[in-house]
Amino acid sequence: CVDCAAGSITNTGTGAGATTCLECAAGKYSTTPPATACSDCDKGMYAAADGASTCMPCDVSKYQSEEGKSYCSECAAGSITDKGSASGATTCTPCAAGTYSEASNVASCSDCAAGSITNTGTSTGATTCTVCAVGKYSTASNVAACTSCAAGHYVEATGSSKASDCAVCRQGSIT
Repeated sequence: CVDCAAGSITNTGTGAGATTCLECAAGKYSTTPPATACSDCDKGMYAAADGASTCMPCDVSKYQSEEGKSYCSECAAGSITDKGSASGATTCTPCAAGTYSEASNVASCSDCAAGSITNTGTSTGATTCTVCAVGKYSTASNVAACTSCAAGHYVEATGSSKASDCAVCRQGSIT
């Protein structure tokens, strides 16, 4: 008698009289022979093909939230995995309002610099920051839009981060 190789089980499972070895289906594995059943890959892991003897961790920026799967899903920009820049993630979470990620393979979402806002305003999942235009400022990055200087005031630079950056217009000029 010969044991079935890792990645397969007998056609009778735990019973005697087996005549063939059956490969474990994708998403499942078996290790040291003689295995009586194939096991599901854990969350954060996958087995892409039939006959796996081990499961592989999801690549960086990918995740798998279920057991027994043959693939991992891509975590989109504007979110990060629970493992950050490591493999084997089980969840994908949108960046909080005011923070962003251009890619999901980073350890954490980043704050926008003072004087800028995210492309999603007060919502989660931002992928970029936008600098406030001339004549506007922002004290926080998790607001819907940059704030215009008060009437009769201006700021000549982009990326202003406070109302006090807005100067009074000189006599004879308007905003």
